[in-house]
Amino acid sequence: MKNLYNNSLIESNYIRVSNIHKVYYEIHGSKEGIPVFIIHGGPGGGSTYILKELFDLNKFKLIFMDQRGVGKSLPFLELQENNTHTLVDDIEILRKHLKLNKIHLFGGSW
Repeated sequence: MKNLYNNSLIESNYIRVSNIHKVYYEIHGSKEGIPVFIIHGGPGGGSTYILKELFDLNKFKLIFMDQRGVGKSLPFLELQENNTHTLVDDIEILRKHLKLNKIHLFGGSW
């Protein structure tokens, strides 16, 4: 079994996605790896970092983003401007911020 607590963190930060919201993200794995956005369950869930154990962290760059209002995103539990359309917008904002041309999506639940 892989080490569940390996130190794979490359970056953690917030990005402003609206006048109200800042979303929190973490990047794990290889800096030059294949970019995969990990979309957590919800609404109301938060990033599940154990999912990184499903990937070869030498090959993939995993981007975990806490959706608006949950996890470490701010403000916590804010529902205004928080819907499926803005989630898609936030992924695109973060993709552009990270200067990624193409990404893969991985997620489950909702």
